[in-house]
Amino acid sequence: MLIDRKQLKELIPVIAAQRKFRPAIVEKDYYLTVILNNIESLLTDKIVFKGGTLLNKIHLNYHRLSEDLDFTYRSTGGLETRSQRSRAIGPIRDRMPEFLQVLGAAPVDFPASTLCCGSYQILANPDAAMDVSAMILEGAVKAGAEALVLSCPLCDYNLGKKQSELLAKNKISTEVPVFYFTQLLALALGLDKDACRFDLTEKVGTELLKAKNYPGCEALYAA
Repeated sequence: MLIDRKQLKELIPVIAAQRKFRPAIVEKDYYLTVILNNIESLLTDKIVFKGGTLLNKIHLNYHRLSEDLDFTYRSTGGLETRSQRSRAIGPIRDRMPEFLQVLGAAPVDFPASTLCCGSYQILANPDAAMDVSAMILEGAVKAGAEALVLSCPLCDYNLGKKQSELLAKNKISTEVPVFYFTQLLALALGLDKDACRFDLTEKVGTELLKAKNYPGCEALYAA
């Protein structure tokens, strides 16, 4: 359960002063803890929590606050090939729609939704990578999706930044807003625009936010 946003803003500076941390770091640690609790409940049999944040929370009595969450994937099979690794993360990938629903989104399934965007083939074989990206984007539009939600920087590049080139080559029929899932998470948690970083989103994405009238994004609407 989330702490009331107003109450949280009152608690953060008090805790920061007591523990001698910056308020922004205290707030980030709170949300990382919320995320960690939800991940644990959904994927506890698939991933193992590790790293600095684990040491600080469990063993070091908050000696410092880390800024990320590190996990190791637990697998009983081989992970030597790309196809094996892709199958191995299937259980995590399959829970993404549920995760997005918790954030308030309505996931739309379509055949190309789990295809790889082409990855680094955009350098070695750009035409093939762009064809795959076009298939994903057009599939999303035909299925009625309003936007694509991503977790990968290469997907952001191939499916987002390359859309103007795809349009120019008539490989896609329209622009599609693209967001990182972390941006939607920040929006759902009520964080301000500095945390959401919608300033990095293409214009078609900010126009969708404007149409949805999401609070806290007013500065983007005027841009």
